[in-house]
Formats: sequence, structure tokens, C-alpha cells
Amino acid sequence: SKREIGIDLGSRSAVKGEALGGVAKGEVLGMNGGFAIGQGKDGKFMAGANAEVYGAKGKLEGTMAGDKDLGWTGGVEAKVLSAKGFAGYKEGSVGAEVGVNLVSVKGETGANVAGYNVGVSGEIGLKMEFGFSIGKKTQIKLGPISFGFSFGSAK
Repeated sequence: SKREIGIDLGSRSAVKGEALGGVAKGEVLGMNGGFAIGQGKDGKFMAGANAEVYGAKGKLEGTMAGDKDLGWTGGVEAKVLSAKGFAGYKEGSVGAEVGVNLVSVKGETGANVAGYNVGVSGEIGLKMEFGFSIGKKTQIKLGPISFGFSFGSAK
């Protein structure tokens, strides 16, 4: 069960879909936001505030070869017309970010080893985003480019 204090503005989109068994996901005209401290819906501790609006976003990711014990993973993500702000702790990372994005594309690749995944990512676009996160997902956002690495469960 969820045990937190705060205001959840929810996560909504006009159109939301999945394909290829959940490997491909997309949303059109959406938003999410709120602020909270406590245990979220996923059972993980969080503390912070966030707000995001977007025209469209899509993601395709999964294991390219092998499996969760030994494999190569990859993905690509695209965003169009978005604005975002975040500050706090969530999903094993602490950080802050703010920015607007006309259009961007992000690529990531990694390796599954013994049920865990280690990956690297890079994003470029017509955007101005600034911020950082440190932890399971470490990222640096510097205007039109972003890069990072992650450590977590196998994909």
C-alpha cells in the first residue's frame, strides 16, 4: 500500500499505448506532477516535487541479445514539445533538473549480468535542459545534450 504525505496531481495522457509485448510504449498530450514524501505506489521511498507536460513521447527498449543473466540491452526514446522540473529523491537517485524540449532523441545501451543491468545513455536535441542526478541513475543535463549511466535490475 501507498504511505505518503503530499499532493499527487496524477499522470494523464490523451492517448497511451504499448506494442511488441510492452517493449514499445508511447503517449500523446500528457502531464504528471505533484510533491510528496514517503513510500510511493511502487513501495519505494521518495521525497520531492515534480511537474512535466509533453506533446508526445515514445520509447523502445529491451534485451537485444541474450537474457537477464547475460545479455546486451538497448533502447531509443524520443520526445516532442515538453517541459519538466524536478527536485528530490526518487528510485535510488537524488537530483534536480529543469528544462524545455522542442524535440530530442536519446539512445542507451547496456549489459545484463546475473540479473542486473549496467548501461550508458546519451541524448541530443533542440532543448535547453539543466540538471543532474546521482545514484542508480546518474545523469548530467547541459543544455542541448545529456549523458549518463545507470545500474539496476536486468531489462
